[in-house]
Amino acid sequence: MRKFKIASGFILAIILIFAISLSLSAVNNSKSEQKNNSHKTKIKTKNIPHSFSTKQKRSITKTQRQKIKYSQSVTKHQKSRAQDPASSALHQEPNTQNPTPGTHISSQRIEKKYKTYHHKPYNKTRIHKVHYPAPIKYHYTVSPHFIYRGLWIRISVNHYNGFCFYNGYPYFVYNGYLHRYSSYDPGSYDLVDSYTNNVYATFYGSSIKQSYDRCAELRDLLNNKLGEYRYFCAEKYKGDSKYSYDW
Repeated sequence: MRKFKIASGFILAIILIFAISLSLSAVNNSKSEQKNNSHKTKIKTKNIPHSFSTKQKRSITKTQRQKIKYSQSVTKHQKSRAQDPASSALHQEPNTQNPTPGTHISSQRIEKKYKTYHHKPYNKTRIHKVHYPAPIKYHYTVSPHFIYRGLWIRISVNHYNGFCFYNGYPYFVYNGYLHRYSSYDPGSYDLVDSYTNNVYATFYGSSIKQSYDRCAELRDLLNNKLGEYRYFCAEKYKGDSKYSYDW
């Protein structure tokens, strides 16, 4: 009986030692895990002021992660748009055949930095149904808003330099203004000094297109030398007191 009691006590002692060792192991693991988590938190919050509380730091790091995620999604979306021809078509140049008319008010025009320019005639003959057998026939259709100082026709448009069709009629655009450019209709152009509003020269040709080509050549020669938009080509406006204008 005595031997049995000794054996039982020995077994209980072994069990107790084993339980204590398991408990110590669990405590050590817990401390190690807390240390690792603390190290990660320090890495994530190294740029956050120490005066912030732990809760504030966690909130900030969460915001940073959201910003990174949003930035990545935006980048991915931009790449997909760049690869999509349908989306890139939205950013193409406007239709060159349809310039947008504007209203010329010389005192409100913004001075632009001058760019050297050399007029290149558009040599293709374009057939058009609208014709003006005499310049005054065209002048009947011009709104008074586009008659500069009551002397010259200057129709401003939002369009880049070059040949275009507008309302079924050929024009040449330069520096934001329309110039009639028909190979069939007659007409002349004045080369005007915008500083003095004096006519530097008047150009005639077999068509109004030829008249403009001659005027534009000298205009660019003078402006390129001065480095400014001083001279411009324009049709001389001719009014008719007997005509009933729709103004």
